[in-house]
Amino acid sequence: MKLVVTEIKKYFNDQLVLHCPSFELDPGGALLITGDNGSGKTTLLRLLAGALSADQGSVFIEEGKSRALYEPGFFQFSDLTVSEHLAFYRGLSWNSSVLEEYSHLFDLQRFYSHKVSGLSKGWKVRLGLTAAFGRDADLLLLDEPLDGLDEDGRQMLSECLVRYRQRNSSGCVCIASHEQEFFSLLSPTHLPLCARKSEQVASYGTGSS
Repeated sequence: MKLVVTEIKKYFNDQLVLHCPSFELDPGGALLITGDNGSGKTTLLRLLAGALSADQGSVFIEEGKSRALYEPGFFQFSDLTVSEHLAFYRGLSWNSSVLEEYSHLFDLQRFYSHKVSGLSKGWKVRLGLTAAFGRDADLLLLDEPLDGLDEDGRQMLSECLVRYRQRNSSGCVCIASHEQEFFSLLSPTHLPLCARKSEQVASYGTGSS
């Protein structure tokens, strides 16, 4: 798939919260979004996911291409068990075999009978990432996926990214994170966002620095 962003702006309560320059991701491309808290990283990912619309500019994704967004701490049904939560996604036409593969990779089976609300932060992150990867989407969007993961979880995430790329060589990955070195395995284009007082500005370039 191909992702094309034409200079976009987003406002909340007449306040400019995101000003992102134009960029493109070719099939198989990866984007690493960095910046301080409040710099618009989450807003940009939500725009790319289609959960928000831009006030100016546009986001183009080929028709029929699927998207999956991981956001930390977001669980619509926290009173469900882990097994029920995964079953919910299967009901939404997630790829069952892929979802099962990632749930085992993140070692979730030991918590299948536990309610999501009772999981630790790290295990909630694993569950959320399992759901995102299990979508087997053409555009994978991850917001601070390392936050809350222990060393084992970080290694599992690295393996998930490798498997995603092997399974979907034309898929695009967009990640918001402060940890550039960890995601170097994807050879991503770098998009740093910078917040400045009452306005939002962004610069765009390649490389990891």
